[in-house]
Formats: sequence, structure tokens, C-alpha cells
Amino acid sequence: MPHPPLASIVLCRPQHPGNIGSVSRAMANFGFEKLFLVRPPRGWRQHDALLHMANDYTEALDRATVVDDLAELDRHVAGLVGFSRRAGIDRPIHGDLQDAVGRICEAGRPERYGLVFGNERTGLLTEELKRCDSVYTIATTRSHGSLNLAMAAGVVMHQLAREAAATAPHADGTDEPPLQIISALEAAQRADEILDTLGITNVFRPGKDRRTSSAIYLRRMLMRARLSPFESNWLKRMTMRLRPYLSDEPRPSKRQG
Repeated sequence: MPHPPLASIVLCRPQHPGNIGSVSRAMANFGFEKLFLVRPPRGWRQHDALLHMANDYTEALDRATVVDDLAELDRHVAGLVGFSRRAGIDRPIHGDLQDAVGRICEAGRPERYGLVFGNERTGLLTEELKRCDSVYTIATTRSHGSLNLAMAAGVVMHQLAREAAATAPHADGTDEPPLQIISALEAAQRADEILDTLGITNVFRPGKDRRTSSAIYLRRMLMRARLSPFESNWLKRMTMRLRPYLSDEPRPSKRQG
């Protein structure tokens, strides 16, 4: 089933062709098709880093539109949504990434928007921000707020594609749900049940085999095994069935044919 069309990606004055290639790859990953480059570096299309970072995901590069100014995008998109980590009087931030995604999806036609990212050194200039209809930021730690250009674009694309139901959990396109595994709590329960069963045999030597340590070791092993809920329930049933054979409890009798 084809996914709905998504927003255009706009890179303003990108400095490194490798970042353009990385963005092209992320666009293919998340279903974005239209790429606009505002004054890219000279010779960007032939640069080795471009193709290396794109890793053969060149569809967006082949269709890319190069312009000299954001004003030229007026005939291509209905609105520009900018992303910046810096706020100020001339740089009003309207919200975080979640707010931006919500606004774009509520409009009903994400393809009418252009997502605008500044260059690696300066980000979006004040003049470029004034061309944007709204500006948002990506939440990060206070001490390290600056994201790499390709990383920032990838984070935004992933979030928007997910909200627009344009992606699936499996890269091969199947509709199979992700395999579920048991939680740490359930693994601890299985470990306790197994140790309770082993305890019937007095296998733990006093002073050497501590129950608490054994529980930790066994829980770690069960978590590394990545048991499914079915496997966990099977292990529980087998543990319970084993107990009568290790104790003085009467064994379950076989049905008479």
C-alpha cells in the first residue's frame, strides 16, 4: 500500500556534500521524495563523500532542485517550517518537534510543507528564518544542543513519517508484527520458579551457592535468550510439572486407556 506524500526537505547553504548524501539516504528510508538545495557547495554532485554517504540511495539527489534563495520555493510549497536550536527576539520558537509534527499532520496535506534546515556552521540565518512560516526546535540536553545537519533532518523525517503512518517496522515490507519478548519482571519470575524447583533437591550447597546470586545469573541468561511469551509459558509449565518428580508429592497418574 503506497504511503501518503510527505513534506519536502530544504537544505540551506549545506557545506559538506557528505551531509547531503546522508540526508538523501534518510529520505529514502522514511519515504521523502523532494529535495531542495539552497546554494549548495560547488561541485557537490560529483563529490566522493556525497555518493559514499548516500550509499546508493540517490533517488532524492537525482530529482533535487537547486535554488539561490528560499523565496524561489514559494511556487513549490505552501508553507516553510524551519528548525533551529537558537531562540531570540528575531528567532521566535513556536514549539518542539512534536508540536511541528502535530501541526503538519493536522493540516492534512504534509506534502504542501517544506522542512527547512540551516548549514552545519551557522544553522538558519535570521533572514532565512523570516522566510519560514513557523520555527521549531528539537529537544536535546542543555549542554549539547547542536545536532549534525543530517542527524537533525533524519530525526525530523522519522518523527513525521511515523506520525503519517508512512513507515513499517520491517525493512522487507512484510506486515508481520515485531516479535515480542518477555519483560525483565517475567524473566525474574521464571528464574524464581526454576530455583524453587531446584531447591527441592537440596542442590544448593550451604554457604557456597547463594540463592540471590543464582537468581541474578539465571535472570540474565533468560533475558539474553530473548524468550517469547509462548516460550516463557512453556518453561513455566515444564518447571511446574517437574516438581512432583523431585519431591514426595504424589505424581500425576497417567490416564488409563
